[in-house]
Amino acid sequence: MEILECCGCETLSFRQTEWLSEWDEFIVNEDTGEEELRRGTLTYVYPPALARRLPSWIDELKDDVLKKVVAEVYSNLHEDNLITAAIGARILIDRVMTLLVGDVGGFDEKLKEMVKQNVISATEKTLLEAVTDAGNAAAHRGYSPKSQHLHTIMDTIENLLHRMFVLSNAAAVVRTAVPPRPRRVKSKP
Repeated sequence: MEILECCGCETLSFRQTEWLSEWDEFIVNEDTGEEELRRGTLTYVYPPALARRLPSWIDELKDDVLKKVVAEVYSNLHEDNLITAAIGARILIDRVMTLLVGDVGGFDEKLKEMVKQNVISATEKTLLEAVTDAGNAAAHRGYSPKSQHLHTIMDTIENLLHRMFVLSNAAAVVRTAVPPRPRRVKSKP
């Protein structure tokens, strides 16, 4: 058993390596062409490294369903359940759209309505369509996105959630804190 410390965040974890001779195997070294013994080991890290940290602002989301789905998507990311995480990302987008423009139909209708109401731009619509397509492919065709693609998907969703539900509220608070501009008094000629 080893104790490890992250050089970045300084968190501690434990690493345990198990070996059984029955797990050993002989392989051919690609460089030398010679046969070598590869030890059969299993390594466990406690707690497992996080695939992606929950955003610090997650508690600022007011919708409980949205919070729950976010938590489940991140849980699937940590467990390396990429198909389920992609499906969850699709669910997140649907929930966000429903909260912002109502239940006006399927994904396409909701995306069009978001552009129509100037909630998102046409460029953002294209981004969200790509994320939605990945979620649809995962749900209906068993598509397992690469980890890097899933991080792009999550970056897109986090950006949307942050802008629509966190920054918009924060901006409203800032607006009320800013003193009004003084009125100009016209001078008499």
